[in-house]
Amino acid sequence: MFRLLGFHWKRILKSGFYWMGYALILVSFLSMMFIMRHNDFVFMNYVIEFDLYQYVEVVIMAVIFCMAIYLMRQESELESICFFSPATILVSKMLAILLSSLLLLCIPLAFGILRSLMESTGAMFNFYAYFYMVIRWCNIILSTHAMAFFFAYFIRSAFTYVLAVPVTILCTFLNEYFFSKVPFLRGENHIVESFLSMQKPFVRGIDLDYTGARLDAYFLSKFAYVLIGLVLVILFLWFLKTKFKRAALFFVMVTLFLEVGSVVLWTRLHPVSYHTVQKLYTAGEGVTATVSSYSGEIHLGEKMRVDCQMELTPLSEEVILRLDKAFVVEECLVNGSDHYFRREGDYLILNVGEDRERMTLDVSYHGRIYYISDLSSLNIFSTRLSSALPARFAFLPLSDGDLSKKHYNLILHSHNTLISNLEIREVGKGVYAAQGEAVTCSIFSGYLTQYEKDGTIIYRMKYDQIKDYDGLYEEFMRTEVLNALTAEHEAPPSSAPRKLFIIYGNYGVYGYGILYDDYAIYDVGTPEDIRK
Repeated sequence: MFRLLGFHWKRILKSGFYWMGYALILVSFLSMMFIMRHNDFVFMNYVIEFDLYQYVEVVIMAVIFCMAIYLMRQESELESICFFSPATILVSKMLAILLSSLLLLCIPLAFGILRSLMESTGAMFNFYAYFYMVIRWCNIILSTHAMAFFFAYFIRSAFTYVLAVPVTILCTFLNEYFFSKVPFLRGENHIVESFLSMQKPFVRGIDLDYTGARLDAYFLSKFAYVLIGLVLVILFLWFLKTKFKRAALFFVMVTLFLEVGSVVLWTRLHPVSYHTVQKLYTAGEGVTATVSSYSGEIHLGEKMRVDCQMELTPLSEEVILRLDKAFVVEECLVNGSDHYFRREGDYLILNVGEDRERMTLDVSYHGRIYYISDLSSLNIFSTRLSSALPARFAFLPLSDGDLSKKHYNLILHSHNTLISNLEIREVGKGVYAAQGEAVTCSIFSGYLTQYEKDGTIIYRMKYDQIKDYDGLYEEFMRTEVLNALTAEHEAPPSSAPRKLFIIYGNYGVYGYGILYDDYAIYDVGTPEDIRK
């Protein structure tokens, strides 16, 4: 097998058609770079730039599909004369084609390495960026080969090359134009589009700036089902050729089972759509309790865990607290004793009777936070290297309408830089203490840094080549802001906030700042700029 694999590999590398395809993809990539530069596009960093090369990836898919068809059609008479079995010839040829196509990964790797050296980005940022670029192109290469192998085996005519067009349309962002016209999907077309597209998830959505390369479980689950799908196709074609039918069928069935499991996993990891009026700008119908303090421990990651202790004073027999429905409540104690509670959507409801004394509420819960806005912006989430938990999103139990100041004393675990409106200090590797008094609490983590201007602490993206943060600070001070409770416009701030987050939020504010009690989030700009 290995000798035959080497033979096919050498023959492919000597093929002029293969190098023509490689050259076409390289020229397309370089042309995209030239067009961007010629039109004076400037990007925050090279990850943002790479994400916007979706048109190049359309060319990659079409060219690779035709290359794979052509190379599969090469004669195998010599191998047959050497008494190799048809199954061995077929599998070794497919593996050789696949390995030769993976040489295309040199293009994004070279781009990432050169640009990271030019931009002096950090080691962790670069490592995940390279990995992200390789996995993203692997999704395209592996899925295209799986379809090309399948069609080349069953369709012997030149018509197979024409299939490059529908395959490219269905498996890239272009599928949006097709599925948006399908009536029976009933508004769920975005899930089908995302499932079939081998490109960056949510190509048309505006990313947050501080997340870097989004190498999370959702992204990796697609790579899993694409890789398993390719293996399934190879095993299925091997089954059709080999004389060991039982063994081949066994492997096919096992791989099919794994493929179904990976698709189910991807479906479960798919982000949940939300509306800002449901998650962020919720005033509540009536205050049922006032909260005086929060303490506890928060572990940020794909599976977020929280142990929270609250001091609160009930204002009615039934205390209604908003705690996001993604969280599963493991334990609920009132004054140290188990207490009955019920969940209704985003609400945690406790019946405390007529007692109006201050009480202690201990709640332990876990869940996966992964929400996408109506603008296809994945902007409320918790992953290993970045998180966005804005104020009034109920990652801590909230009493809607309670505008009193609360004392916070939290321990936070994060694998990247963490910022908050509270006072933050690092007490260990990846462990932060967050303390202070505030009406609300916001927590963000990612590639972030800070500096001070006129007594205001400004948080910003760490690797950014385009934003004038001092200019944005001055712009914020003379621009209308939005009320954090109602999202209604208000006059420009009369005094400088204690902290200003100049980071992308995309929380339905369309370029306006959101003003909280003594801090603000100013969401402005795009990941790229045009300078003339």
